[in-house]
Amino acid sequence: MFANNMGRIVIDPLSGYVARPQLAHLIALPSYELLVDDQKHHLHRFNPYSIEHFMNSQPDPDYYIPVSNAFLVYEHTFDGKVSRGLIGLLRLTEEVSIQDHEKVFYENLKKIKGYFLGVGEQRFPLMIVSSEEWHVPEPLEYPISYENIRGDRIRMGWIESEHPVELSGELFLADGHHRWGALQQLYQEGKVSEVLVWLLPPSMVRVRTFKRLVKGIGEEALLEHFSEGEHELVMRGEFGERKIYMQGDVLSLHKQLESFVIERGGEVFPLSPYEHSNEGIVVEFPDVSLSEVWGYAREFGTLPPKTTWFEPKMDMGLVRVPLK
Repeated sequence: MFANNMGRIVIDPLSGYVARPQLAHLIALPSYELLVDDQKHHLHRFNPYSIEHFMNSQPDPDYYIPVSNAFLVYEHTFDGKVSRGLIGLLRLTEEVSIQDHEKVFYENLKKIKGYFLGVGEQRFPLMIVSSEEWHVPEPLEYPISYENIRGDRIRMGWIESEHPVELSGELFLADGHHRWGALQQLYQEGKVSEVLVWLLPPSMVRVRTFKRLVKGIGEEALLEHFSEGEHELVMRGEFGERKIYMQGDVLSLHKQLESFVIERGGEVFPLSPYEHSNEGIVVEFPDVSLSEVWGYAREFGTLPPKTTWFEPKMDMGLVRVPLK
C-alpha cells in the first residue's frame, strides 16, 4: 500500500502464537470499552484462561499454538454485519507513514513502551484501514470459531505464506494511536523492526462518534442555546429524550458543546456509543463517515481522544507475536 510517495508498504506474514482453538472462547476478551464492570469482574474472577489474568505476564504455553509464516484472517460479525481483515506484520522503515487522527499523550506512550518491553511481545494489532478497496482472502477453514460474551460471532483462520502482501492506496490508523506512537519510538531506539497490524478495506469498517455526558447544566440551557442547525442531536436525561441542533462540521460539534458547558461551570465526559449514564445529560452526536474523519485529519490535524469509535473492536488475547 502506498503510504507516501516513496513506494509501496509491505505487510509480511507473521510467526507467533494463536489461541488454542478449543480454548479461544475462554482466552479471548472483548475490548474493555465494550464490557460493563460486572462482565469484567466475572471474567477476571471465574475464568482462569482469560487473557485478563496475563496482561503483564506470559500466559500458560498450553493455551496457545505456534504459527509460522502465516497471515491470519479475522472475521467479526456484529449487528448482522460481517467484517473481515488480514493480520500480519508491517515493516517499519524511515519512510513508513500512516495517517492518524487522534492526539496522543507522552505519559501514556511512556507506559506503553514499558509494557511492550516488559512482556516482550505484541498482543493486540493496530487497526489499519486502507483508502482503496481490496478483497480479503478466506482461509480453507476457520479453526477458531466462537461467540463472545457480547454475542458477537468470531472466526479466525490462517493462510500459510512466505511472501509479503502489497496493496495500493493510503493507510489510515483507526485504532491504537498510543500503541503506534510507542512502537514508533521503540523503532527509533532500535528495539522494534515490525508492527502487528490488522488490515481492513474501508467497506469492512464502521465509524461512529462518541457520546458526551454533561453535568452541571440543565436541559433548558442546552435547548435554548442549541436551537438551530443542520445537525440533530439527541439528548437524554431524567426528562426523557429531547433534541438540540448544531451547525458545522460533525467532528467539530463536540467543541461547541464543551465550550458552552465549561464556560458555565459544567463538566463534559466522553462515553462510548454503548455506554449509558443515569447522571447528568447524555448527548448523542451524529455518526460520521471514514472520508469525513480522514478529511478532517488532513486539514485540521488530530482530534481529542474518544471522539471517534471504529467498529468492529477485535477481541483481545487471540494473537501474540514476539517483539523483533
